[in-house]
Amino acid sequence: MGLFDFFKKPKSEEEQFQEAVASKDYFKIAEIGKKIIKRNPNSLSILNFYVDALVRLGKKKEALQSIIEFAEKKIREEYYDIAIAVLKKALRIDPFNVKVLRLLAHAYEKKGLYYEAFKLLINTYKTMMDASSDTTRIVELIQELLEKRFHPFFYEKYADLLAGNGSLEEAFKNYVLAGNMYVNLKDYKGALRSLFKARNIRRTENMDRQLVEVVSHLKGEDVSSILLKILETNASNPEFLKFVIETFRSSGSLESLRKVASVISSPKAKYYLLSGISFEEGEIEDAKEYLQRLKLVDDGFYNSMLSFASSRYDINISSIDSRQVEKELPEVKDILEAFDEALNVNDLISDYVDDISLGVETFRDVDREVEQIEKDGTKYISLAEAMLGLEKYQEAIENAKKVLKNSKHFLKAVSIIVQSLKSLGRYNEALEFLTDILQREDLTSDKAAKIKALMGEIYEALGEKDRALLWYKEANKDLHEEELSRKIALLSTNR
Repeated sequence: MGLFDFFKKPKSEEEQFQEAVASKDYFKIAEIGKKIIKRNPNSLSILNFYVDALVRLGKKKEALQSIIEFAEKKIREEYYDIAIAVLKKALRIDPFNVKVLRLLAHAYEKKGLYYEAFKLLINTYKTMMDASSDTTRIVELIQELLEKRFHPFFYEKYADLLAGNGSLEEAFKNYVLAGNMYVNLKDYKGALRSLFKARNIRRTENMDRQLVEVVSHLKGEDVSSILLKILETNASNPEFLKFVIETFRSSGSLESLRKVASVISSPKAKYYLLSGISFEEGEIEDAKEYLQRLKLVDDGFYNSMLSFASSRYDINISSIDSRQVEKELPEVKDILEAFDEALNVNDLISDYVDDISLGVETFRDVDREVEQIEKDGTKYISLAEAMLGLEKYQEAIENAKKVLKNSKHFLKAVSIIVQSLKSLGRYNEALEFLTDILQREDLTSDKAAKIKALMGEIYEALGEKDRALLWYKEANKDLHEEELSRKIALLSTNR
């Protein structure tokens, strides 16, 4: 060693580290990097070289632990972008590391990137399924996110995966929940898509009623094939057809319903619908003509429509001359042809549902809506509606109660609680609940009137017509609703 070398300043660990990096001496990078990181835990550049060296040396577990500790520190310090970057690096080392996935999803959430968090977990789930890996832990992470960050798109896409893997009952529940959330966001296309997916798993009358309500809001949309399918399925249920007429009347879409009703294959359903639509539109002579045809086809349907029309209008049905209308009834071959056309409707429906699925990931601001749903009570009212539809009445009640102080969802929450209690046969409890609600000081006259109308419905269901009439009259002092006036007139006539 020369005199110059004797007095030469020793190299710092940082300088030695850089030399090791330049020469790709991974043992030295790992050895020195560990010391530097302990002294300077915020150095991202040192961490990157150190982790790469550990991976090269086959020490992946140690590399991942270093990244996790660094990321946890950055999340605590609210440097989410840095945490996200290093955690993505960790996933390149071990794509299925649950602790890394949990941290990265958490970092996305902290930054308000809820969709990115969901996409991370769902894509990992798909990859794990393709690799035949155990998905238990990733499913737990997805479910944790769904419980914290409520959005219909998340539930729908998760249900898609569940359905694809044969977990149909769980998929059904998630589709129903997604459908109700979409309705509360007034996204009727999303609701139609989710509810129809649920229907393909298991059809219920309540499901079809929900679909009818959704379809009635899709003005100008080509949903005739879906409505036709629903009507064909329920063609022997006059109460369902009556509900359809009332729903489309409320949404101002009776002409759309008329077009579909005119091509339905079942004559009794066709004439029932056309008669009811004509009555609603004030086309009394046309309505009577359809009613006469209906009598020739099915007495039960005729009496149902006659009762429906009589309760709403002052009509006088003259005696029917069957010879006059017999010739206008459809031939058997025409009915069969219409039925054959209806059989092809499933293909049309599938095409339509596929069409409205296009671009589903880009057409909405998911992150903003997640925050909206959390703040405005949409989460709990959607849960309540879904549980009501799934006939889980106690859960529906519990969720609806959470938004009773929310003015936006108050009336719907009250209605769900009352419907659930009625379904459980707890009519007296429903009356007590409504009585307590009427005592609230913040109740507007309009809301109080609607509560009184619900009281009337319960008493009517109990057969106590005088009390029902009393409450309906009290309600109508403020509401002045046509439907309520008809109920009052009918109960007054039948006293």
